[in-house]
Amino acid sequence: MRKADLDRTGASWADCKWILDLETLGEDGAWRHHKSEEFDLVIMCLGNYSEKPHLPSFSEGKGPEVFCGESIHSASFKSAQNLQGRHVGVIGFGKTALDIAVAVAAAQEESGLPVTLIFRKAKWIIPRKALERRGNNSRPYLRFTELWVAKPERHWAEHLLHTLGFPLVWLYWAVQQRVIRGMLDGLVQSGSYRPRHSLQSALGCPLALEPEGFQELVKAGRIVLKEVSDWHYTERGLRLNGHDDLALDTVLLCTGYDGPSKLAEILPENERQFLAEHQDGLHLFRGIIHPKVPAVAFLGYNMTFSVVHSSELGAKWLAKLAGGSFDLPSEEEMERDREKWRTFREKNWISYPERGQCFAPLNLTYYDMLRADMGWPKLVLSSNPLKNLIAPIASREVCEP
Repeated sequence: MRKADLDRTGASWADCKWILDLETLGEDGAWRHHKSEEFDLVIMCLGNYSEKPHLPSFSEGKGPEVFCGESIHSASFKSAQNLQGRHVGVIGFGKTALDIAVAVAAAQEESGLPVTLIFRKAKWIIPRKALERRGNNSRPYLRFTELWVAKPERHWAEHLLHTLGFPLVWLYWAVQQRVIRGMLDGLVQSGSYRPRHSLQSALGCPLALEPEGFQELVKAGRIVLKEVSDWHYTERGLRLNGHDDLALDTVLLCTGYDGPSKLAEILPENERQFLAEHQDGLHLFRGIIHPKVPAVAFLGYNMTFSVVHSSELGAKWLAKLAGGSFDLPSEEEMERDREKWRTFREKNWISYPERGQCFAPLNLTYYDMLRADMGWPKLVLSSNPLKNLIAPIASREVCEP
């Protein structure tokens, strides 16, 4: 069974109904109308990293069609063992690119062939040493950390810190950046790892965890880092920066997915425009709904330190909303809140494809908003303000009343 059409009646959350036409596949291989069903609420749970890969575009004669080797997106990547003895290039510098580069380099141990990691901009990554120093990571959330991060709304103490106390904020992040850079010394010494942005502006969802053994493989020359301004395919591999030819057998594209357009294609044309209005992902009220797309919710697009926690809490928030436990603000109020967060992200964080969906590093701030809507108490572990500031909050406590 598949969706054939989706349309709605009504113009607001109060009176909107969605009509879903379903088709079934007949024995002759043809799709035929099966039935139409009416729903008060449609929930999109399609995932942010699936189904529709983002593929780079090239001018004529410079795309994968001229390449004699194999070019595949990470979505089709099955096993590094299949690439033994091949010259492999990995495009990207996100979590998937780093993980695949390490896996392929490990598989190439016998052949000794290096893996080339090609990227336009080096990004800050979270060193494994940083997590090892924290020891047990079962209580990952800390209000003290968020105290030093700019927010769309601040109470008086945070306002003073980020205005009169701004030199302290600057010093805090300067020290953090120096410490992180020291933990990534193996990459810095390669000469090809130079993040262009400050750690403070790069906070959030783009931060990937350093894969185990990554720095050691770079130091040993088994992963070669190449920062480039542009690249395109040639018959025998890739041309970097317009003049450097790199011979390759396989190119692995770790270039992400096009989540918003995948969702937009499901909705009627009138609603599509609202999901594709920004280049940096979905900007949703509470990371779940769009004020101009009534009776539709999007789960799994509210990104924090842990998408598992934010998705679970978002699902509970949505269940409470559907059950009538609380009411949404007016469309105008939701639009103002959405625009407030969009402006804040644009001002404080570097641009990246999922910026509009990201609430990290303000994880607790976001969780508190959802909990307040549901009538749940704020995540407070102690009546002592100082202890509450420095006491880590466990993952399991986030999604419980």
